Amino acid sequence: MDAWRHGSLGVGAAIADDGDQIIARGHNQFFHAGPGPISSTYMAHAEMNALAQLPVGRGRRYSIYSSFELCYMCTSALLFYRIERVAFASVDPVWLGMHEWLQSAPWASRNHLTRECLGGELGAFGYVLHISRLAEIAPIHVLETHQQETSQLLDFATSSEVCDQLTGLAATNEPATTDIVLANLWKDLVRMAS
Repeated sequence: MDAWRHGSLGVGAAIADDGDQIIARGHNQFFHAGPGPISSTYMAHAEMNALAQLPVGRGRRYSIYSSFELCYMCTSALLFYRIERVAFASVDPVWLGMHEWLQSAPWASRNHLTRECLGGELGAFGYVLHISRLAEIAPIHVLETHQQETSQLLDFATSSEVCDQLTGLAATNEPATTDIVLANLWKDLVRMAS
């Protein structure tokens, strides 16, 4: 929500150690200044902001959780950090098959990265939050891919009803407002998640 409220894409990420303790968090910072040298750049994906907080070293085992499926840049970075597991709330049809293609490279195939789509209602909400902003700026081929693969969610995310509710959400930092918006959208999210 922080990224969306600041005018960036609504994606967040967290990294957990092998004891499931959160050790780093990040959110998308494409269009707003934040901590770190990559804010306000196209590299400022939520996952990259979280990964940048990890120390250099090979001894630890990490998992990353993201609200949206990782792109090629972020997945490649996971391999350098030897992240073992990635779990994401909603799929990104633009990157379908990218993980398998990347794993076919000899250097990448040595790392055993497992992927898990968490889906469900919160996955649908993660999609809606991300796409509602992305639809304003994405190149046409990106939106065409989403229209082909996830048309129901795309149409819902870009509907005037949803955009109005999310715009109201962006105007406040009150957690209760997030709960109200989520409750208003919940019935539709349940329907689309099943």
